[in-house]
Amino acid sequence: MDKNNVITIVAVVLLVGAVLFSFDYDATGRAVSASSLVTVSPEVASAGDYVTIQVLPSSKGVNREISIYDGSGLRKTQISFRDCSSFRCRASTSTAYKTGSDWEPGVYSVSYFDYNKGAFEKAYFTIQ
Repeated sequence: MDKNNVITIVAVVLLVGAVLFSFDYDATGRAVSASSLVTVSPEVASAGDYVTIQVLPSSKGVNREISIYDGSGLRKTQISFRDCSSFRCRASTSTAYKTGSDWEPGVYSVSYFDYNKGAFEKAYFTIQ
């Protein structure tokens, strides 16, 4: 085998390895999302309305404590998902939260810690 073929084979093996390690795998060996997803619905609500916060965690999960912040960065509330087995939510869960009737119109963020990313992430909704 000539030197160019060896270099090509090594490059392909390294590329395949890098792709495989960029995914996270669940207990069955299936590739799962490298990050968690938190959604808020409806995306636009009125002050005093309920919003549903849904968590779709990656295999490493998200912290069960999430916070809602207003546009200026002021924390409005902290919510704990009680149906999580520990401080991490590893299974899908959701909760309905009643926004404050005194909340000003603007964009609000739901902040959560994603253990796959090792960082805080945000989901957004608007109070009209």
